Order: sequence, then C-alpha cells, then structure tokens
Amino acid sequence: MVMGLCAKPRSLQEAQQIANSFSGNTGKTTDLKKGVKSTTQLAFVQEGASQPLYYVFNKGTGFVIVSADDRATEILGYSDAGSFDVNNLPDNFRFLLESYATELEDLSAVPETDAVPMIPVKASAQTGNTSVAPLLGNILWDQGDPYNNFCPTLQNGNKAAVGCVATAMSQIMGYYQWPLKGTGTIPGYTTRTNGFVIDDVNIDNTYYDWDHMTPFYNSESTAEEREAVALLAYHCGISVNMDYDSSSGAYSFDVPKALTTYFGYNENMEIYSRSYYTKAEWDSIIRNELDESRPVYYSGQSTGGGHAFVCDGYDTNGLFHINWGWSGLSNGYFLLSDLTPSAQGTGGSNSGYNSSQSIIVGIQPQTMPEREEYQIYLASTMEVSDTEIGRNDSFDVDFQTLWNNGARTFTGFVGVVLCDESDKIACVLDSITATFNTLGGWGSGRFTIDVPETVADGSYRLCFAYRAEGKSDYHVIRTPVGKPNYVRTRIEGDKIYFSGAEDQQPALRLDALEVVGNLYYDRNGRFRYTVTNDGGEYVSVLVLYMISATSENVYTLGSINPVVIAQGETQTFEVLEPVVLPEGEYYVYLCYDPYNSYETLQNVSLLGEGIPVTVLPTPETNEVNLRLNTPLSFADNSHVDGSDINMTVSITNQGDYFSHIVTAYVFPERGGESLGYVGYQTFTIDAGETRDLTLSGALTLDEGSYMLALFYYDENERSWLQFQPYEYSQLLFTLSGVPTAIDAAEMEKMTVYPNPAHDMMYVRASGEITDIEVYDLSGRRLLQMQPETEGEVQVPVAGLQAGTYMLMVRTEQEVKTTQFIKK
Repeated sequence: MVMGLCAKPRSLQEAQQIANSFSGNTGKTTDLKKGVKSTTQLAFVQEGASQPLYYVFNKGTGFVIVSADDRATEILGYSDAGSFDVNNLPDNFRFLLESYATELEDLSAVPETDAVPMIPVKASAQTGNTSVAPLLGNILWDQGDPYNNFCPTLQNGNKAAVGCVATAMSQIMGYYQWPLKGTGTIPGYTTRTNGFVIDDVNIDNTYYDWDHMTPFYNSESTAEEREAVALLAYHCGISVNMDYDSSSGAYSFDVPKALTTYFGYNENMEIYSRSYYTKAEWDSIIRNELDESRPVYYSGQSTGGGHAFVCDGYDTNGLFHINWGWSGLSNGYFLLSDLTPSAQGTGGSNSGYNSSQSIIVGIQPQTMPEREEYQIYLASTMEVSDTEIGRNDSFDVDFQTLWNNGARTFTGFVGVVLCDESDKIACVLDSITATFNTLGGWGSGRFTIDVPETVADGSYRLCFAYRAEGKSDYHVIRTPVGKPNYVRTRIEGDKIYFSGAEDQQPALRLDALEVVGNLYYDRNGRFRYTVTNDGGEYVSVLVLYMISATSENVYTLGSINPVVIAQGETQTFEVLEPVVLPEGEYYVYLCYDPYNSYETLQNVSLLGEGIPVTVLPTPETNEVNLRLNTPLSFADNSHVDGSDINMTVSITNQGDYFSHIVTAYVFPERGGESLGYVGYQTFTIDAGETRDLTLSGALTLDEGSYMLALFYYDENERSWLQFQPYEYSQLLFTLSGVPTAIDAAEMEKMTVYPNPAHDMMYVRASGEITDIEVYDLSGRRLLQMQPETEGEVQVPVAGLQAGTYMLMVRTEQEVKTTQFIKK
C-alpha cells in the first residue's frame, strides 16, 4: 500500500477563508461549508526564505493575522478596530511580528514528500511500571486560545496569556472537578505591566461547567467547551492578581489563599521551599503527597524566568511525572533536580527550572487535619556571643532573618532550646510570643539566655525552635541545606562551652569531562561531565569554560546549568553548547560556585583539571542522510496513552554533520495532512555517528488509529525529510483509553462510594448491573466483574496502586463511567 504523507503550508486562499470565518472577540467561527462571502482584503504577506510565513488581512474595522503553516496556531492575532499598515506599526507590535517570523521560519514550508511504502509494525507486549500513574491523566491545558479568551487584550490585538500560575491551578482543579461554584467577590486591581484595570468579580453565583470542560482543546471544540475552560482560567488568574501580558505572571504564594477563599479548597495547604530540605526529604514529601492522590503544585526558576507546573506521578526509577501546562508539550518523567523540558511553550525559557523550587501540598477539596509543623525558616546559622562562660552566666544568641515561608499565618512562640544527642528537645531556655503572616517575620534579633541549674552536664545542640499556639511541642527551626541550624554546647561542671558547627560545604569532585564527537566552529558542541559530591548538598550551577591554548585573552564562558547534587551522589550531565571560538587548540574546564548560593552567584571557580580540545572549521552540511537502525515502536502499538507519549530510537548519520530539528508527525491512518507532532527538538549528530533519540510529549487527538512518521529538517533544501528506510520510520498505532468525564445528569441513578476508596468500593445502580470494569488512565483494564445483580455491588480495590482510575458500569439499559481515587 502506498500513502502520501504531508504537513503542508496554507495557501493565500486557505488563509483568507480562515480570516473570513474568524469573528474576533466573540470567540466563534462560522461554518466554511456555508460559503461565507469574503469581507477581507490582503494587507501584508510576511515572506520567508522559501514561502510565506503569515498573512495579514484587513476586515473593515480591524484586521486578523493568519499563520501560513498548518502546524502553527491558525490565528496569530487580531484587532477589532483600526487597520493594518506595515509602514506605521508601534515598536512593540513590530517586535512581536518579528518574533512570529522567527518562530515560523523554523517551521517553514513542508512540501509533500514522495509516496512511501508502509509496513505495519507488530505490537509489543511490554508495559510500564510506574508507581503512581499521572493523576491529571490526559488533561493537557495551556495559556493561549481558548484558555485566554476572557483575558485582557494587549495593544497588539492579541489576548494576554493566562499565566502559568493560573494554568497550574486550573489543571489541578480540573482533576478534582471542584468547586461546583465560586465563593465571594474577587477584588479588582490594576495590573503592574500594562495597567489593565480588573474590576471586582462576584463569583458567588458562578457555576463552573465541568461537564463541558474537555481534557484538551482543538479546532473541533465547541463554543460551550471553550467558554467553560476560559472562565475557570480567568478566575484563577485574577484570584492571584495576575499581571497580564504576552507572558503573564503571578506569585505562587498567593495560590493557597485564593484556592481556599474563592474556590472552597482545604485551608491546611502548605508551601515548602526546596532550599531547606535535602534531596531525600524533598522526594519523600512529594511521593507521600502523590500517594494520597493529590497533585502537587510546583514552581521553579531558570536563567530566563520562573514557571509553575504540576507534578502528578512518579515511577520506580526515582523519576517524577511533570505536566508543564503547554498542551502536553514536553510532559514526561524527570529528576526533580533536573527539571529541564526538551521544548517549552508560553512563558517558558531556554533552560531548566532547577533553582528556587517550591511546592504547594495538601491541595484537595476535603478538609484535612491541621498540620502541626509550620515552615518557619532561619536564613543563616545562629551566633553566640561567647565561646566559654561560667555555669551561672548569661550569654547572647543572635540571628538574622527568621520568617514564615509557609501558607498559613503562624501564631505562637519562638525561642531558644537545647537538644540532646538524640536531637530531642531537652530544655526550652527562653521564648517570646510571635505572629507571622506568610512571608512575615523578623529581620534580626537577640535572646539573652540563662541555662537553668536543672540541666544536667553533657553535650547539647543550641537551636531556635517554635511552638504553635494551643500546641504542646516545640519544633526546631530549619536553615538552608548545608548551613547548620545549631551551635554545639557542652555543659561541664561550672563551665559552658560553645563551638559553632561548620557549614556542611559541598565537596565536588570532577570524575570525567569529555567532548562527545567533534567540536566545530559556529556549531553546537556536545559535552559530557560526571561530578561526585563528597560533602554537603550542592544547589547551584555548573558552567563550562573554554580558553585558548596559546592566548589567555581568548576565552568564553558557557551557559549556566543549575543543578542539585546530594551528599554522596554522582551525576552525569550532557549539555549542548554553541562553539563561538574559531578553529584552533583550546582547553575546556568545568566551573562551579564555591559559595553554593545560586541566588547570589557572582563568580565561579575551576573544578578539577581541564582537557585539551580542537575546534575544527565549520563542517560541510551539503548532504543530509539520517537513517533509523530499528523500526519505530511503542511498548504496545495497539494501546498508546496519548497523554504520555514516549519512544526511543537509534539513528545513524550517513551524511554530513547535522544539528537541527527532529520531530515525529502524526497523520490520519491512511495518510494526508499532519494532525500534530511529538518530540520536537534540536538533535545534533556528527557524520558517521550513531545516537539514540527520545521522543516524548502528548497528543491532543481523539481515540482511534493514526500513523506516526519521523522527520528531520534539511536546512539546505529548506524542507522536512522523512527518515530512511521508510518502512522503519512510520508506524500505525492506536490511541485508546476510557472517558475521563461524564455528564452529571447521566450519573444520577448510579452511586459510587467511598471516593477516595482504600480497600473496598461500593456501586449502587437502578436496574441489573451486568458488568463492572476498572481502567487506569492509560486505558489498561485492571479489573473485570460480571455481578449480574441488582442493588449494591462490592468492588475490591485493595490491590490497586494509589492513583486515579476510571470505573465503567454496564446495566441492561446503558453504560456509565466515572472517575475514582484509590488511596
């Protein structure tokens, strides 16, 4: 069988049809089949190297910008007023259009490929072994259209982005499908960047239309579905004072209060800061939360800005599943110390989100028990005025920056305690009352201490501690990982001795540093290095440094790579760096932050010995010939979870050096125009080299059969070429699963309880229940029963792992599905 596969550009006529059907801020389009009369006039065509990149049409009052590539968003922007004049554009609008042109050039014309043979690949029986399957399932929301349909309109005519904070909030709320309606009035405010005036919004009588919110959105989504998710996203945004712009921003610290005040969520949420927990502690906190079937709101900083996202699962390899909030782009499993997506969407940057990490836990509708521990932190080690005093003398204890970094207001006592050698509090030496709001505390302070005679001789640790009002126990206050939160104290006879504990400084050791392949001037170079940490936890950066072998004045410092390396841990990193120094002989060194403080980073130091390298002249790239060594295949081609696409392939380069985009396009089962793609990334491979490539992401497509084909971009031909051999580089597969939502009206006659369930769940329905089936969110059937009885049926769930599942119940009249949580 022969099929044509194509991901083609839009013609002027097709673009004009789209422009004609677009009706601006109503968010609706008209049916092209009804033959709408054109009311548009072509105003401008942005030409690319080989074909148009976008078209601009004036539409009476206003204009619309249409992409010329069918893989990009159809409508790039529009205005309901004025007209488009390319010779009279504001600077910010011109900059935006230049950005569009740059992005679309990378996705430039995709001509039809030659007809290619298709050889189906047999299915494999392998399955995954995750410990908690991704809780969000196939919820793949984003920040652009239609999610931002209620957001303010920018000067360039585009809607502002939803904002990653609001997207993370709304995806978690979509998981719970809660609340049914809002609570109270969200106060108005004026945004910082653009001065948008946001009015008060009373949401007391706003019912959120969960039945019309779908896991993902595309051109076939209805107006009701688009409006339902856009309203939720907008209310999430204004509840945290979103600063609306093309990349909108808000503070994660405002999220718990907003969820509790306006959306009816548990008031005992908490915020944890990564800097105050070891890697083992941090992973444990998140695993425990996921074991309770609660998604974790996660935020982090990169060199280019911050991002909020959702951690919703983990596997047995120490990796955690991240939903980035970019329509499934780059969703997958990551080390929490290396949260670097392969590609990034709205509000993203060009590096990983590995510094200043924080999480919000306890997000659930039901009230949970009050947490006894608060996130009271001390920025630095305490200081004691003396090293030796008499047994009955007083001494001073000073501190700098003690504050509440958690989500709840703290009211209680803060004081100085002695801990014994087992770290139990032996004596409270002094305390005072304190009330700290979130991010509130003391900039500095001093306690004057006397040690009671009742304290026995021995070795102790002098610490700061807090006790919440109404509670009996004190808790020792944390300092950043690596900084001791105590002073060693020894009581001996008529003397007390103090000695400051040394900082647990990292002790990094460079085990290996190498260049992978050749280094070419003006091309990407691949570097691999292995580092062991024999000291305290390292939470900062690693940077490559290249210097000429003949002149100390010729050098370059590479990109900052934020990392976390725990005590006793060895990690290997492979990074891609542009080679900006001309051909010649050089040395490459790895550098680190000797102060282990990313927030105050100013200088770096050399780590270990350098290696000699040779930079070669810019290579020829005339002949591109990438070949697959094995056929494309999923673990089970007949049953693929669209929310978590993952595949690794082996590639050999039989042509010249290649460093450009590789991606897998998805087509209808019988060929045609592309419907989407996964694994879009820059791939570098030298002539004659063999490398593995991992394709991951998500597909927002309906269940059914599709074709996957792997392409690379040939910069010489300015076109996409399919990998050879063709029978290896295309694959028939089936997206399958069970529904993740059900119309509430259809469920009125069926009751499922308790939910969440631990060991046993009960199903009650009117009429005879003939079949009961339980599926995980990837669509695998895990349990099947045929009770053939009326009334109530017991469903044993004790053998299921913690997570979210789908329950399908078949009666004589109909089939019904619902979601449940196994604790």
